[in-house]
Amino acid sequence: MEENILPAEVTLSVDSMSVLEDSGKALKYTFNRTGDTTDSLTINFTLGGTATLDTDYKQMGAKFENLTQGKVMIAGGKSEATVTITPIKDVEIESDETIMFTLTEGDYIFDNPQMVMNESRLVSSDEDVMVMSVISNDDPKLSLDWGEQFGSNAPGYEFLAVDNQGNTYVTGDFLGTVTVDDESLTSQGDSDVFVAKLDKDGKFNWVKSFGTTNKEEVEDIAVDTSGNVYFTGTFQNSITSNDTSSGGQSSDIFVTKLAANGDKLWSKNFGGTNDDAVSGIDVDSQSNVYLTGKSRGEIKFGTPFVTSLFDYAFAAKLDNNGNGLWVNKLGEENSNHFAQDIVVDKDSNSYQLMTRVDNKSITVTQFNKEGTKGWEKKFANNNYVVASDIVIDNQSNTFITGEFRERLQFGNTSLEGGENGDVFVAKLDNKGDVLWAKDFDSKNENNDVEVESIAVDEMGDTYVTGYYYNKSITIDNFMLEREGGEGGEGENAFITKIDSKGEVKWAQNIAGTNADAISDIAVKNGKIYIAGTFYQEATFEDKTLTAQNQSDSFLVALAEDKPEISFTVSSNNIIKGSENSVIYTFTRTGKITAALTIDFTISGSATFNEDYTLTGAEKFDGSKGQITFEAEENTAEVTLNITSGTSTVDETIALSLETTRDYKVVTTDVEMSTVTITKNSNSNINDDDDDDDDNSGGITGNDDDDDDDDDDDDDDDDDDDDDDDDDDENSGGMTDNENDDDDDDDDDDGDDEGKFTLTSKSNKSFAFKGGKSSIKFSFKSKTVQEIKEIGFFTVDDEQGTIDGISTDNEKYTEVALKRAQSIFSVLGNAPQGFDTNIEKILEFSIDTNFRFFSVKNGTIDGVKKGQINLSQLTFSSANFLQISEVETNGFDLDFEGVKINMKLDGKAKKAIGSRLQERIEVLDFRSTEITIKQKATFTIHREATFNNVVGFFQVADENGGIDTNGDGVADILVGQEGYAKAAVENRITNIELSVNNQTTATFTGDFEPGAIFVPFLIVDGTFDSFTDIYFPFLGANSDSGDHVMMLGDNIFGFEDLKGGGDRDFNDIIVKIDFNLNT
Repeated sequence: MEENILPAEVTLSVDSMSVLEDSGKALKYTFNRTGDTTDSLTINFTLGGTATLDTDYKQMGAKFENLTQGKVMIAGGKSEATVTITPIKDVEIESDETIMFTLTEGDYIFDNPQMVMNESRLVSSDEDVMVMSVISNDDPKLSLDWGEQFGSNAPGYEFLAVDNQGNTYVTGDFLGTVTVDDESLTSQGDSDVFVAKLDKDGKFNWVKSFGTTNKEEVEDIAVDTSGNVYFTGTFQNSITSNDTSSGGQSSDIFVTKLAANGDKLWSKNFGGTNDDAVSGIDVDSQSNVYLTGKSRGEIKFGTPFVTSLFDYAFAAKLDNNGNGLWVNKLGEENSNHFAQDIVVDKDSNSYQLMTRVDNKSITVTQFNKEGTKGWEKKFANNNYVVASDIVIDNQSNTFITGEFRERLQFGNTSLEGGENGDVFVAKLDNKGDVLWAKDFDSKNENNDVEVESIAVDEMGDTYVTGYYYNKSITIDNFMLEREGGEGGEGENAFITKIDSKGEVKWAQNIAGTNADAISDIAVKNGKIYIAGTFYQEATFEDKTLTAQNQSDSFLVALAEDKPEISFTVSSNNIIKGSENSVIYTFTRTGKITAALTIDFTISGSATFNEDYTLTGAEKFDGSKGQITFEAEENTAEVTLNITSGTSTVDETIALSLETTRDYKVVTTDVEMSTVTITKNSNSNINDDDDDDDDNSGGITGNDDDDDDDDDDDDDDDDDDDDDDDDDDENSGGMTDNENDDDDDDDDDDGDDEGKFTLTSKSNKSFAFKGGKSSIKFSFKSKTVQEIKEIGFFTVDDEQGTIDGISTDNEKYTEVALKRAQSIFSVLGNAPQGFDTNIEKILEFSIDTNFRFFSVKNGTIDGVKKGQINLSQLTFSSANFLQISEVETNGFDLDFEGVKINMKLDGKAKKAIGSRLQERIEVLDFRSTEITIKQKATFTIHREATFNNVVGFFQVADENGGIDTNGDGVADILVGQEGYAKAAVENRITNIELSVNNQTTATFTGDFEPGAIFVPFLIVDGTFDSFTDIYFPFLGANSDSGDHVMMLGDNIFGFEDLKGGGDRDFNDIIVKIDFNLNT
């Protein structure tokens, strides 16, 4: 009788779940059999996954019948065979790629019909065995900018906010005695609350604690544009910081406001007889406060109140002093809800995210600034869905995140969560319609993945944080694997980046190999700020934090490492018609293993294909182009070939780099480089002086004019001198004309500089004596962060007297303001790429005495209108102004941290169009020397959330009146109805100036001679559709505020927030250069 031989039992395993694409390592799949091994055995399998054989990896050890079906043979006498997978290094950045081997039927049985799985994807049949591994791409490195640790038996660092200057505000709970920086904090009983401020370098500015013998818990923190801090939480009885702030019996809500220096401004408590809770806080541009949370029964916010027999979610608004403005219940009537968080957009609309108490639906609700409901969107299933966090971008799109089981529908997108729970992220537009939705996949039981917080950057990319318990988690095409370690329940903190279109860009573990979790995240100015907890150790780059307790908390600022792009230009000047070329050489530093495409823009007065051609770019349409760095290459070139022919005027070509999410533009002197194509010499040959006058573009005043013309000119000069005398009398010797006509009869004016002296050391008065000359002011340096406007006012004598009023008279400020004129302003926070080396020219025509003034965080116009406190205005004095004479007629001036140089320069001339800019922010082309169109090159910078646009319109006079019928007389005056509409309708249609945030752009345009042109700012709108528009004339602005400031000659700075906002005047900056100078 023949003996029965049982078929072999076969198993499949892999030695690693993942391998880095460029690590040089391989994956080894092992096919193993048990039982009789006498004969060879052929094992069948199918090959799947997102990776492609021979493109993404090579294999050795298997034979393939086609792209998906293969065989491997275990030799006779052997129990195993292996297949080796070696990744192929790609030249493109891509997501992780999966490889799946699945056993299929053959002359054997499967040892594990329940499926051997090293990853979280299910096998389709119990008859197959699947093993999957991942080829991991090299995620971007998150480098540590700075990091801090908090050791306490309470949560520690929990919630954070970051302002536009990069200061970080963090809050949390603590128990016992802890040391933060050099400050020792001791809780008064149960856990207390602390708040701390750190500067952009992670150095502590201040730390404050708040608490009583009872338990206080903080829930959120926010910061306004002035650096005031708002935090909220719950407490019992009272909460104290040096004095009693507020009190209650049951658990109540507190809100506290601190000044930028940490001083407490006010504290408020809100609640009823039942326990109340708060979960989120935010502030708008007017420093109004928005809260959301849960209550039962009645809750009052001053006069406004709501009530219900059930637990309900609420949203409330307070003014900037903590007084209640409105409160609303959220969700269906007589239903239990709990709100997760609240955010506010630029128009003071609020958006609340809440979860129904049965955990089967979430709702997003929008209220306008008056508290009226705008829209409400509900997302539900019959199993489980809860909300975690909400954030808003600068387009009022909201991003929500949370957890769910089974299926969840977002618009047309259906997410499958399975039985054990997944994470969702969804983007809604400003009407609440779904734009996209994504889910994160983890197949272990008991909701093993949780999301904690979400943030959005200026590009509209989102950053999602949380933690997972299982060995791995799949985020789109990225798989994260637990790195090992000890502690807690095995939480593995993760962070992932999703772009504005919903594509996952990368995902990675964070904080090290031990148990860790992230509680809050913020993204600002290219940095990622996170707070969280860790067990034993947490590692960020080369910094390791060691827990002082069972678990501690961390606060870190990270930067996503990106290639840095810079460029140089071979020449900034080339002659028209020459055979020379201009070569732009682009250089990248950092990781260069993959190909990289960068964007650039070319502007200027030169015309593509007429004045120049361009080679070396992958794409170029005459204004925008792209150039590609090949893999492993760190340089690329674009060549400008100047066309042949002649030209009568110089032309310019300005190339600038566009910032994208894939690389950083290095701030250098040539970040925006301008090349001048100089007219060739033949175009300057003229037959006579009269032709010379014609070729000069309309500039009159040739010394070789005939005698009759000289006589006429003399008459004109007499008239002009009379006018100038009047002007000089009013302005104390400062001339308004860019070039007086009598200059043309005296070529030696520029050499007669006169004398410039410090006449009074006590009040720092200066005197100019001599003929006509100019003073050049040049910015040197600053050591302060606040903006300062520097200006001057004329005085009658060396003692600084004005119209008989002495400097100690109470009316002195009033009369000084009437003569005050601006020189330039120094920004506290300049946008990326903006050149702060600013010069300003002032012209003198008679003996003059003058003093200086400075305005902190405002303008002299604001002071004159009473919108800026007089305490922010300072006149030159021994305490305020430090003076050093560095040369004859030259001085260095130090205005409390702002240093400028001042010297006589008889050859310096005022910039074209700048004649009125000491008094009003306009362009004035009414000089008799300007008789043709003025071609302007605009350089635009931005440091703002809003997408603003700047235009220019013509006015009839210096008072800003608009001529609508062409008769030269103002028809609509400043402040009259229809002024904004008339300004936009009368704008120069070919000048429309805008730029992406923290980037630079250039444009060109023309101005007609003989007129005044006024800039205007449209906030987050277009010429055809806008809500807020601002002018240099305060009476034309809806808030009567100052929104335009002169930063230098023909350099306009704009403030885009109603009411003055943070008054930084860097939201958009327009610098204008003219090709024709007088």
